[in-house]
Amino acid sequence: MKNEGRKQINTLGSIYHKTRILMNIHKHTEEFKLQAERKDQVFNIKTRVL
Repeated sequence: MKNEGRKQINTLGSIYHKTRILMNIHKHTEEFKLQAERKDQVFNIKTRVL
């Protein structure tokens, strides 16, 4: 009986951990997209000036 509870806690923990990793990856991709957009805008401004 005790082992069952422990197994559930472990799976919950791993699910939480995986979700956190996924959220971190998502956050980084969003930041990366924003940075890329900014670089594009800067590039466009520079080419317009030239």
